[in-house]
Amino acid sequence: MRAWPVPPELEDAHEKFLGNLGFRQFLYAVAGFVMGSTLAALPLPVFWPLRVVGFFLGLCAGAVLALARPYGMNCDLFLYHFFKWWRSQKTYYLGKERGADI
Repeated sequence: MRAWPVPPELEDAHEKFLGNLGFRQFLYAVAGFVMGSTLAALPLPVFWPLRVVGFFLGLCAGAVLALARPYGMNCDLFLYHFFKWWRSQKTYYLGKERGADI
């Protein structure tokens, strides 16, 4: 038995802010709430259910950015890599570049 036990998640120990959320995830959740509130409070002559839908769209966007972990990485990092891949000039075919000699 060890004299001083090492925490199992040493690399993530400093990132926890509120429960299981890290500081950046907490900020994304707050930003989603603020975006939803802003969409609901716009002074436009729209029907009230559209304001409720706007509020829930903002909440869902913040929740997805805060809680989703596609392929084991944070959602914002995944979206960044996806955008870089989408904007690249290369054309991929079956995991390889089309036209590359093998």
